[in-house]
Amino acid sequence: MNHSSAKVHTHTAMVTILELEDGDELAGSWSTPDHDRFGTFRLLLKRTPDNRLLWAHYIQAPDGTTGMVMRGVLRHPDELKQLQDTIHRTIRKVTGEELRLEDSDYLASSADGISLRPVQE
Repeated sequence: MNHSSAKVHTHTAMVTILELEDGDELAGSWSTPDHDRFGTFRLLLKRTPDNRLLWAHYIQAPDGTTGMVMRGVLRHPDELKQLQDTIHRTIRKVTGEELRLEDSDYLASSADGISLRPVQE
């Protein structure tokens, strides 16, 4: 993914979740099954040219709006599992259910309409 200043948008709400600069890659995308009351919990991961891993976790409500966007940086790739486990515990507390993040073929587009997919490792 080498699009200058591409922004990753949700396909329904057009909210910028992660901004992809030149050389950044959408490195991963995970989501839970849809929950009728809360919507879908999502996690996106991007890799910068200097190999930093930046993440964004958010909830996409049933009406398509996006809320509770949280962002951070992984110090090491091994921290991804710890981040996902933390998100799973939080989802369980919020919903009372065991919703798990699963690999997803995230539908996203850049600000200029280019379709984006996670880079295959």
